[in-house]
Amino acid sequence: MAQNAQEADSGVQEISDTTDDQAASTEEAVAMVDEVAETSKRTAEESESVSAAAQQQAASMSDVSDSVTSLNDRAEKLRSSLSRFTVGGRAN
Repeated sequence: MAQNAQEADSGVQEISDTTDDQAASTEEAVAMVDEVAETSKRTAEESESVSAAAQQQAASMSDVSDSVTSLNDRAEKLRSSLSRFTVGGRAN
């Protein structure tokens, strides 16, 4: 009878140890999931920042393109105006 009680106690201890190990493994898994979630959140925030910067750069490039077009138009008008003048008896 004492041996049966000792075996039962040993079995309960093994179950307790296994349960403790499973709890520790579960806590580690939860910590890893939390870390992955935090990394994902940071990545999403950084992606939004990069996207905003790309949109701003595209808008700036559009402004530069508009300015270049305007300068080109003005240069053509100036060239046309200058062609009406003569220098030394020759038309430019």
